[in-house]
Amino acid sequence: MTLLIIAGSESNGFAGCVRDLAVAHSLGADAQLVLTCVTAQTGTGVLACESLSPDLLRAQLSSLRVTPAVIKIGLLTQHAQAETIAHWLSTLTNSPFVILDPIRNSSGDDQPFAQESFVEILSPLFPWVSLITPNLLELRALTDAPSDQPEHDCATKFFQQFPKFSGDILLTGGHADNLAHSATVIDRLYRRCDQVKTVKASQVAQWQQTKHAQSLRGTGCRLSTTIACAVEQNYAVLDAITLANASLQRRLQLPVDESSTEPLGWPKDIRDFANVSSDKIIKTPKHPFARMRKTKGIYPVVDSSAWITRLAMTGIKTIQLRLKNCPTKLLRDEIAEAIYVARHYDLQLFINDHWQLAIELGAYGVHLGQEDLTDADLTAIQQAGLRFGVSTHGDFELCSALQLRPSYIAVGAVFPTRTKDMSGKIQGLKRLRRYCELSPEIPVVAIGGIDEKNIESVLAQGVNIVAVVSAITQADNPERQCRGLESTVTDRVKSRLPLQRNIGT
Repeated sequence: MTLLIIAGSESNGFAGCVRDLAVAHSLGADAQLVLTCVTAQTGTGVLACESLSPDLLRAQLSSLRVTPAVIKIGLLTQHAQAETIAHWLSTLTNSPFVILDPIRNSSGDDQPFAQESFVEILSPLFPWVSLITPNLLELRALTDAPSDQPEHDCATKFFQQFPKFSGDILLTGGHADNLAHSATVIDRLYRRCDQVKTVKASQVAQWQQTKHAQSLRGTGCRLSTTIACAVEQNYAVLDAITLANASLQRRLQLPVDESSTEPLGWPKDIRDFANVSSDKIIKTPKHPFARMRKTKGIYPVVDSSAWITRLAMTGIKTIQLRLKNCPTKLLRDEIAEAIYVARHYDLQLFINDHWQLAIELGAYGVHLGQEDLTDADLTAIQQAGLRFGVSTHGDFELCSALQLRPSYIAVGAVFPTRTKDMSGKIQGLKRLRRYCELSPEIPVVAIGGIDEKNIESVLAQGVNIVAVVSAITQADNPERQCRGLESTVTDRVKSRLPLQRNIGT
C-alpha cells in the first residue's frame, strides 16, 4: 500500500474518507488512512465537527508501516494539523506526490468547518504539495481575491503569494462564474511560469465536459482521490487528471443514490472522456481523415528507401519511412524513391514528419509525433487525400489525437525499447487493451519494444496492427523475420473473437 489518504470522516459516506476509500477500492488501490476529524453531516448542513488533536494525528502518521508514494489530503480543520503533517513530510527520505483537496465549507449549507482562516490552516502544507485542486471560490479564498477576480489572475496571485509552492493548480470548474449560463464544465491546469521580473500562471491543459443537471455530493474528493490512485499506478499527471475527469463523468451518469457503489476500473468508453486541449494550439480539420485500406499486419518503421525495397516482397501491407538524420539534399530523393517502390508493390507508405514533401510527392500517408502537430498543416494533409497517423503516449494524448479523427493512432511504448528513450512513457499491456477499447472506430497501432517473443501478448489486447523497428532491422534475416511476424499477426487477427468490453484496470 503506497497510497495514503488523510481526511475527515462523514457518517453517511457522501464524502470524506469513506468515499475516498470506496473510490480507491474500485480502482484496485489499497489505501492507508489517517483521520483528521469526525463530522456529522446531512444533505443540508453540518450538525457537528470534532477535530482530532495534533498529537493523535502525529501518532497516526508515526504508526504507518509503509511510507506512501502518493498522499491525498482532504479536510483539515486546524493550522496545527497542517503543521504536524508538514513536519512529518519533512522527515521522509523520499518525497511523496501530495495532492491537496482544499475543503473550506460544507456543501450542504456552505458553512466553514473551522474558525481559523482557510489560508492559515493550509499554508504550512504548500511547500510539500505537488497538486492542489480548488474550485474558483476556494482559490479566491486562498488568495483573498475579490469575487470578480478572473481565474487566471487568481492562479497567478497564488503562485506569487506562495513562492514555496512549486506544484500545479488544477482549477476545477464546478463553481465557475459563468457556469449557470454554460452547457459545459471546464477544469484547467495551471503551472508556475517564472519570468524575468514577475511570476505568472501558465495554463498547461484543460478538460471540457458536458454539464450535468444533477448534483452529486463529494465530487471534489472523488476527483482528487482518483487522481491520487492514477498517480500511484504510475500514470503521468495529465493522464491521471484525464482518467479522473472521465471517472467522475461516468459516475455522474449513474442514479444520484449516495449509497451506490463506485464503478469498477478505469473508464473504457470514450464518451466519458473530456474534450482536451493543451497550451499548444492544434487546428483540427473539419472532416475525418481518409481510412486505411488494409488494417491488419505488422508495420515496419525503417530509415531508408533501401529498406523499403528490401521488405516490399515479404507480404507486409504497411510501412513507415522515418528519416531523422538524413542530409537535406538527399531527403527529397529518398522520399521520392520510397514512394515509387511503395506504389509498385501496393504498400501503404507513411512518411514520418516531412508532411510537405509527402504531399508534394504523393505519399500514401503522413505520421506525426505530438511535438509536430502544432507546426503541421493538418487541413492541407487532409485535403491532399493523405492518410494520417499520430503518436500517443497516454490518455491525454490519446483523447487529443482522437479529436483529430486520424487514420490510425499509435500507442506506445508498450515495452521498453532500444530505439528511443521512453522513460516514464511505458504503457504496458493492460493500458494497451483499454486504449483499444477507447478507440473502436480508429485503428490502434501498438509500438515500442515489440518482437517475436512478446507479439502474441500484444495481439491478445485487441490490436490489429503492430509497429516493429529493431525486431526487423536488427534481425539476422530481416526478410524471413518480416514474413514470420506478418503471418503471426494476420493469422491471430483472423482467428480472434471480437474484443470484449469487460471490467478491469
